[in-house]
Amino acid sequence: MRDFEELGDCDSITRKAVMDFSYYISVANMEEAFKAIKSIKNEAVWKSLAKMCVKTKQLNMALLCLGHMKQANAARALREAMQNDTLNLEAQVGILAVELGLYVSC
Repeated sequence: MRDFEELGDCDSITRKAVMDFSYYISVANMEEAFKAIKSIKNEAVWKSLAKMCVKTKQLNMALLCLGHMKQANAARALREAMQNDTLNLEAQVGILAVELGLYVSC
């Protein structure tokens, strides 16, 4: 479960919140996914959640994660990509991935 490697020694409440988020985002229940994570304060956890958003292509939830990570520039880039009608979903997800550093250097 590589999605949870960065969580380290989180408390059981945070661990349960992340597991619930992972489940709810996989079944596209954004309301419950948001409820599951609203109390998380750890930026490393938010980064892990943002990476899950790349895999599940949940850009609105990724914006929330970027905000909690205090990554205003990344949030702005993603928001602009989401508003750009010429970019398809894959390109928008690609922009999110680049902002999170999830690319292989050539």
